Amino acid sequence: MPLLLVSCSDDEPDSTTYTVNYTLDDSSGSTIIYVDLTFFEYNETGEKIATNSMSKVKKGSTKTFTASERAEKVKVYMKMYAESVDVSSYKWVQTVFYLKKGKNTQIPIGNNTIVGNYEP
Repeated sequence: MPLLLVSCSDDEPDSTTYTVNYTLDDSSGSTIIYVDLTFFEYNETGEKIATNSMSKVKKGSTKTFTASERAEKVKVYMKMYAESVDVSSYKWVQTVFYLKKGKNTQIPIGNNTIVGNYEP
């Protein structure tokens, strides 16, 4: 019986990922502030091609996402709200996070993160 040996090479690159590290204080006195994060992935021509999200994020939360194969950068949109108050605030993180193909990109969101009303 003939024996066929096949060699497989590892031609596929590692996945491109990004890890969110959320360290923003989540309380204001006795009111707990909730934050929902939406991560928009953009291709090389600036088109939105994918989204990921985290809901009711707490201080100390970390999560890693696998980016779309065509994603070049990530922008972060924040919704801040309290269940006891009927007011929400919507802000963009004013940093654009460029992805490194086959590697992990860190996205830190903390007390020093600059946010604004307009998409960066």
